Amino acid sequence: MSVPTKTIKSIGEYLKLFADIVSEWSDKHGEIRPWVRGQSDATWPLVPGEHRAGLLNSDEIRSEFQLKALPLLRQIPRTEWEWYFLMQHYGLPTRLLDWTTGSLLGLYFALRDKTGEKDAAVWIVDPWALNTSSIGKSDLLLLSDGAADRYLPKLFDKKAKLPSRPVAITVLYDSTRSRRDPKRLCNGNKASITSRRSWGIHGIP
Repeated sequence: MSVPTKTIKSIGEYLKLFADIVSEWSDKHGEIRPWVRGQSDATWPLVPGEHRAGLLNSDEIRSEFQLKALPLLRQIPRTEWEWYFLMQHYGLPTRLLDWTTGSLLGLYFALRDKTGEKDAAVWIVDPWALNTSSIGKSDLLLLSDGAADRYLPKLFDKKAKLPSRPVAITVLYDSTRSRRDPKRLCNGNKASITSRRSWGIHGIP
C-alpha cells in the first residue's frame, strides 16, 4: 500500500501540515486526534521490536522476564497485559509499538538522536481508520473488556493463533472495574511514561 509522504524543513511547516491533516481527517462527529510516531531514520520499517529482532521464542522471553523481575518490582502486575507493558518499558522485544497523541512529542523522538546523516520521519496514523481496516470496526480495543486478548495469548498456548493485522489499543480501564491501568503500574515501578502515549499491537510478522 502506498503511503503519502511530505518533506518539511521547519517546525512551522510541520505544525501547519499536522493541522491540515487533522482538518482533513476530522468529520461531523468532531476533531480527530491522530497518533504520531517519530523515528530517527526514515528508512526504518514501522514494526515493533519483536518483529525487528527476528526469530525469538516470545513465550520464553515473557516467562523469563516475569520470573526474574518479580523480586525487583515495587508493584506486582496482576494481568498479562500489565506484565507485557513492563517488558516494553524495560526494553525487551514485544509486539507493542509506541505512539503519542502529541505532534511535537513525535517530532522530538524523531530528532533527539539525529546526527544529520539521514532523514528522520514522523508517522501519522488515524487509529480508528486502522481498526476499521484491520477488524472491521473503528473502536479502539479496550484492554479491560478483553477485546484485545487474542493479541496476547496465554503463555505456551500452542493452540493460539495471532491475528495478521495490527490494531490500535487503549490502556484506559473502565472505572467500574478493579483492574489497574498499566500506565500507573509503570509509574509505580519507576518506568518513564507520558500521559499522551498510545499503543498499537501487532500479530504475526
